[in-house]
Amino acid sequence: MLKLSLDQLPAFGFFVEIGAHDGEINSYTSELADKGWKGLYVEPIPEFYERCRDRHLHNKNIEVKNCAVGPIHGKLKLFESGQITTAREDVKALWEKEKMRDFCPMPEWREVIADMITMDQLVGLVPIDLLVIDTEGMEADVLSTLKTKPKMVVIELHAQSKLWEEITYSPSLYEFFTDYDKVAEDDTDTLFVRK
Repeated sequence: MLKLSLDQLPAFGFFVEIGAHDGEINSYTSELADKGWKGLYVEPIPEFYERCRDRHLHNKNIEVKNCAVGPIHGKLKLFESGQITTAREDVKALWEKEKMRDFCPMPEWREVIADMITMDQLVGLVPIDLLVIDTEGMEADVLSTLKTKPKMVVIELHAQSKLWEEITYSPSLYEFFTDYDKVAEDDTDTLFVRK
């Protein structure tokens, strides 16, 4: 997990975290929420949404939504196993094939049907200081309807994995970041900052 230095970020801002899980584990934004940033957490799995909502229950600056984000408004079939949620069967298979279960504990997969909305429906033209996307291969779909350019984006690209990149590569994803500098990356996440 990349380490975002809080002293490099403004004292206040607005973040959106897509694939928020419980709003605490592996979250880039929970500390920002605690320090007074306004934020929007989006989590499609009901149990994790409830944990995220409860984690931020008394923070008036935080909103938590129980839905998925994608290219259209509708329903989306998801595969969930512990900390991993994806809508892509090829990504699910990659977790199995590459024995990535050793990376984090994973129970058996289960299917969940979630409501799906677009980024446009979610935030419209509201300026975003930090956008965090953890959607296991659905990143391009999440960005496809975003009408604004966030100042910073942390996105799960698995940059160190050739196999992962081959499966999840999308030209539109990389086109989105032509106005950004890649500032940092680790084996999972990449931080982009708008030029």
